[in-house]
Amino acid sequence: MISGREFLYNHLSPVTLTVADTLNINSTARLYVVEADANTPSRPAYRYYLADNTLSESDFLTSIQESEAYFLLTREKAKAEVKQGVLYLSTTGAVYKFTNTGSYRVGNNTYYVKIALSAAPE
Repeated sequence: MISGREFLYNHLSPVTLTVADTLNINSTARLYVVEADANTPSRPAYRYYLADNTLSESDFLTSIQESEAYFLLTREKAKAEVKQGVLYLSTTGAVYKFTNTGSYRVGNNTYYVKIALSAAPE
């Protein structure tokens, strides 16, 4: 159940999602960095998703329109790199959400990627 305030905010200030960056994680996974702009004067937020790397960008964006399946939410774009199957992210500023294991589906199978985050204040 959402509050009246959340309902009005979601419908009066819809969020525009744009792919800001991608990174292949392994042979089946791709990291998508999505800029979420609420069409307000504040800075955009960056959401981080894992997805099947065979999805087109438009199919990926369609699949996340109402999704809260991102594993990281920040105000500043994080630097990303992959070492030995682990996704390393480094950012400054506020981190609003973080999960240290990301998942994605390929067909009927679910796969997991370990995620390490380094965050420093602004």
